[in-house]
Amino acid sequence: MSDPRVFLNAMLERGDNGVFLSALVEGHDRVLLDVSHTSPVPPLAALQLSLQNSPLGTVLVGALSVGVVVVLAGDGLSVDRLRARRQHTVDRGALSRADVVAAVRARHPEWDDDRVERVTNSLIQSASNERTDD
Repeated sequence: MSDPRVFLNAMLERGDNGVFLSALVEGHDRVLLDVSHTSPVPPLAALQLSLQNSPLGTVLVGALSVGVVVVLAGDGLSVDRLRARRQHTVDRGALSRADVVAAVRARHPEWDDDRVERVTNSLIQSASNERTDD
């Protein structure tokens, strides 16, 4: 049995591997490596190679990909629905100033009146900015 790791760059520094490799190939203009026991080309690499060599295959895979996107978009995965999911469930513009103050006080009862007012003003201002940014 042989150890194929002797041919790795990191292994050349270990022991006499460098000397062994030099003696093995020295004086010869060709080296024959038996790779018959290696695994075949990985499936995804084989697919990529076959697509690169087949324009028809590339067109078919591209058309299939576009079809999948169209079907998914028709099933409710549209951009508008995804944006709606990202937005907050509570519309801050529908809350009155008193509601915002009450919510801030309930969440942070330790804050003084000045801080509650500053945070309330900031929340109301950011909510109005979000509505005008669209």
